[in-house]
Order: sequence, then C-alpha cells, then structure tokens
Amino acid sequence: MTMMMMKGTLAIIIAILCTGATLASYTEKEYQTSFTNWMQEHKKEYSSEEFKIRFEIFSKNMDYVAAWNADPSHTHQVGLNLFADLTNEEYRNIYLMKKVNFSANLAAAAEDIKSSPSSDKSMPLADTVNWVNKGAVTAIKSRPMWVLLVFLYNRCY
Repeated sequence: MTMMMMKGTLAIIIAILCTGATLASYTEKEYQTSFTNWMQEHKKEYSSEEFKIRFEIFSKNMDYVAAWNADPSHTHQVGLNLFADLTNEEYRNIYLMKKVNFSANLAAAAEDIKSSPSSDKSMPLADTVNWVNKGAVTAIKSRPMWVLLVFLYNRCY
C-alpha cells in the first residue's frame, strides 16, 4: 500500500469516526433478525439484561464484518462466527493464553528441584508430576476450540 493510499484510508476512517457514521447501513430490524438467527444457530441464551449488552456487541461486530468485506484491499473476507457476541478483549481474556514469565517459572522449578529430597540421587523419583500445579503448563481452557482447530487443520491440509 502506498503512502498516498494509506493517508486516504486514514482520512476516511477519521471522517467516519468524527461523524459517527458506519460503513454498514443495517436497519434495527436487520440487526435484530441477524442476532436472533445467530443465537438460534449457536444455541445462545441470555438474561434480558445481558441480551441488550450482547446485542450491542453483535451489532458492532456485524458492522465491522460488513466494513472489512467491503474494503477491496483485503485479500480475504470475514464473517460472524460463534464469538460474534464477544468484544475483542473478552475473546482474548477467555480464549487466548496469557503471557507467561518462563524465566521466573524455570527459576522456581529449579529451586524446587534443588530443595526437594528427590535431588538426592539415592531417592526415587515420583511416578507422576502435576505440571499444572508446578506452573509449567496451563490447564486446557476449551476443548471444543481445539477440536475445531484440528478439524480445520485436517480440512486444509
């Protein structure tokens, strides 16, 4: 992308943000219909208070998808998936791994090894070790996500 194109794109984005306009022009009825259809497809249910919040997030994500797909400079299209009722921050907090300080974990593990009776070669090693409790790995957060990723990987390759 040339500098001129980048400046032009930035100017359009700023104009949209300043005017409060969106690139998508959905009616309230279209948002509602899309959201209820999406809820049925993904078997989602909410309390009345949470429904309002999730509906607003879904509507913003629907606008984002429309704007992304309307931009001819993108080489792929996006869509509304089972996470369309989450903000980016919620998604990251729920499904993405947190950054781990491996140096601190290794130092703590080394200290445990030095101070444990098993560091004495005459002592037998434990039959099992819970690496989650030792801080070496995290527990699985969402098995269905891993199943989905394996399925997609197998379909692509």
